[in-house]
Amino acid sequence: MAAQATAEGAADQLVREEMIKMLEADASAFPVKGAPEVKKKKPLKQLPAELLAAAKEMLAAEVEALQQAVPPPSAAELEAAMEEVSTELAYVPSLQKFGLLSQASKAERLQVPQQQLQLVKNFMARDAKKAAKIEKKLDVLLGGYKKRASALAADLQEKQQLVRDKDIELNCFKQLQGHEAIALPQRLSEMQALVGEQTAREAELQAKYAELERMRLTLREQLAAKAR
Repeated sequence: MAAQATAEGAADQLVREEMIKMLEADASAFPVKGAPEVKKKKPLKQLPAELLAAAKEMLAAEVEALQQAVPPPSAAELEAAMEEVSTELAYVPSLQKFGLLSQASKAERLQVPQQQLQLVKNFMARDAKKAAKIEKKLDVLLGGYKKRASALAADLQEKQQLVRDKDIELNCFKQLQGHEAIALPQRLSEMQALVGEQTAREAELQAKYAELERMRLTLREQLAAKAR
């Protein structure tokens, strides 16, 4: 049983090493933009077609046997396995290759998040440069619209201020109108009383004038009679 476990472990190690070689070859042949430059890797040796066909048949037979012996994993199990593999396999800058974190030293394990952080910074710097270029192009393209919008905004603010001023004036006139409406009956009554007083005074003066006129005529008649 121990020998079988050892054999399985060795086979698993061989598979992992081949996976690492394939990943390194792909990373060297197709580098990611913005990532630090790595040493070019020697391309993988091209295998003969008959060996590839035989390997595919062996894989298909193994997969079929496993499917019959072991039930297919659930989506949660697959996700957990992928998460375990993704956290176990990482690029180690000091080694300049992908490796298993369980086999790396503490210093090498600390380099992994630092490398990932540097990659994120590089991506952010690249995107910032792109955004700056796009912003400049937009400024050139939309410069006239911005000036027009600024002029319209200033004119709109001026018109809004004018409307507010006129609204204040209107409210003042409405308040004056309300006060006048309250005071108008009293003023009308006072004017009517004054007119009545003036009318009575005028009638009194007219009567007095008529009395004086009669007295003047009487005196003239008396003077004329004495003169005869």
